[in-house]
Amino acid sequence: MSKFLNLGIIQSAGDPDIGRNLDRIEKNVDDLMSRTMKPELICGVELGVGSLWEKEGYYDTITGRATERLSKIAEKHGVYLIPGSMTESVREADGSVKYYNSIPVFGPKGELIDVYRKMCPYYPNEEAITRGEKFVVFEIPEKNIKVGVINCHDWCFPEMSRAVTLMGAELILRPAVDPEGLYDVCKSISPTRAFENQAYFASVNMVGRYHHLDAYGRSNIYAPDAS
Repeated sequence: MSKFLNLGIIQSAGDPDIGRNLDRIEKNVDDLMSRTMKPELICGVELGVGSLWEKEGYYDTITGRATERLSKIAEKHGVYLIPGSMTESVREADGSVKYYNSIPVFGPKGELIDVYRKMCPYYPNEEAITRGEKFVVFEIPEKNIKVGVINCHDWCFPEMSRAVTLMGAELILRPAVDPEGLYDVCKSISPTRAFENQAYFASVNMVGRYHHLDAYGRSNIYAPDAS
């Protein structure tokens, strides 16, 4: 890819509360955009947006309060923003509610470009999560670059990364919550996915304690030659 895209990543700790996370995301984006080399695309971690509004005690929808504020953050700086994922609630026609591990994608005018719903939930940890059914690849026309989005456990299945590459993705973004105990298994996956697809691959992992696990951080970006 003989092009240039300045990618910023937010390797953050986990917090289930959406409100606190939105405050942190806005500060993180403000900090990144205050630098001399400003990112054109920013990516956060899995569940970086959070699970619920803690005081009110309910999961958010897409679109909803969280995406409204995230839209304003993207528009404020004119940046493409993938803030990480959130638990999205969807009420079905029969009144039942489904939950998705969803990644909203925002454009520089604050527009919601797309939403990627995790297609390979990590069972049994995510037994309440419904799997998504659509791959997401979006274009950054100003740079003539296409970006594919996957979510954490998706990378364990080579077909997931291959599918978005065949859809034109030259960069694959993967927000994640990888626990400390899986580091030895996971450390070779990013360069492998980059090399086998001849695409750039970025894994943005949570760091620190989250519920019952410790996420190891160590976010990384690999080139098509696995360097």
